[in-house]
Amino acid sequence: MTAGEEKGKGFLFGRIFYGWVIVAVAWLIMFACVAVQIGSFPVFFDELLEDFEHLGWTRGSLSLGFTMNTLFMAIFGPFAGFMLNRIGPKREVIVGVVIAGISIYLVSLTSQQWHFYVTYGILLPFGIAMAFYIPTVTTVRRWFSRRAGLAVSLAMTGSGLGIVVGPPAARALIDGLGWQDAYRVFAVILVVVVIACALALKRSPESVGTHPDGMAIDESAATRRVDFATRTEVWSAKEALKTSPVWLYMVAQAGYMVVVMAMLGHMYEWGKEDLQLGEGFAVAMVSLLGGVAVGGRLAGGIVSDRLMDRWGRKPVLYFSILGVIFCSVLGMWVDSRATMALFAAILGLTYGCGVGVYPTYLGDLYGVQSMPVLLGFVGLESATIGALGPWIFGTVHDHTGSYDMAFQIGLGACIASLLCLFLIRHPVKRGSSGEAGNDPASP
Repeated sequence: MTAGEEKGKGFLFGRIFYGWVIVAVAWLIMFACVAVQIGSFPVFFDELLEDFEHLGWTRGSLSLGFTMNTLFMAIFGPFAGFMLNRIGPKREVIVGVVIAGISIYLVSLTSQQWHFYVTYGILLPFGIAMAFYIPTVTTVRRWFSRRAGLAVSLAMTGSGLGIVVGPPAARALIDGLGWQDAYRVFAVILVVVVIACALALKRSPESVGTHPDGMAIDESAATRRVDFATRTEVWSAKEALKTSPVWLYMVAQAGYMVVVMAMLGHMYEWGKEDLQLGEGFAVAMVSLLGGVAVGGRLAGGIVSDRLMDRWGRKPVLYFSILGVIFCSVLGMWVDSRATMALFAAILGLTYGCGVGVYPTYLGDLYGVQSMPVLLGFVGLESATIGALGPWIFGTVHDHTGSYDMAFQIGLGACIASLLCLFLIRHPVKRGSSGEAGNDPASP
């Protein structure tokens, strides 16, 4: 046994188990970030709209802040990936959450619409981009190969539970303190929880002298599974962006998220105001969507690992997109508590299945060494499209009084996702056998 392996064997809970500690830490970080940033937003949306309606705020204009938040988090993604490779996940997450905490506190001081756009729409996503998705997902993906789908999806159930807990937690704090002080309490909780978790992050198993999954990858396994074979491949963003699979991947990931992101921002208001189903029921539907998505994340990760040897991860992603397509049609017919509950459950299950599998699939295609920067660039385009969802739905509602036309637009975006996923093939570097992006083998 080498000195590095000895070090890995004695490291905290051991070579195998520390990977699951990384998963737990990533879970807590994602839970805290999503509960504060996204999960609570539908409830704060209602409070802000009520407080500032006399100043001309509308669903569309307020939704623009949510769209800006998602868009700027994507814009800052490449920077977050660049910094991750230089300062490591621990330092990046700490710096990011401090910025996010300050931003949330400043949101509580909002008195003009542009204040909200600057604090919630620009400053908060800058901090969250450094603390949330790229450092956690990349780190977990590096620690696992055989169980990568399960590990990433399990970590990302934290974000799903954040959507479940965020609305009732925000409602309780607002009822007791008012929306301004509720945001201040959220700021303190976020900073304390995430910094405590960040202290346990380690860049990769190799950095502490061990292996992904706690065991070396043998040659026979490397030839059988494409994700093993590509683990050590290094693609620069420039090289990857010259291949067609990365562009197809972006649209495949982004198109169906138009509907998902829109519902995360509008479901509460839709149920409470448009369908007149009651405030408590509307909160419950947001939580139902997030809760079922937690189970979907786990199921998607487990099934994708099981299918990896023979079919790859695509079947899970097909299921995810098809489910959102069904919800885009169902959304135009929702008119009761039963149909809205069905809508929330199916949307949560199917979109949840794909959430953890998409970044895992990116590692299968281009290897895990290049994931930080590449995930940032991929997220920039795909999240930009997804970020249009809340604004599209809000603006359509402002002009038509319903979401029907918005669901039709979302349906078209979902079909584009499905087509692009079908066209993805495994990329090959120029100079290797075959041309880049045209290898018929598909993971």
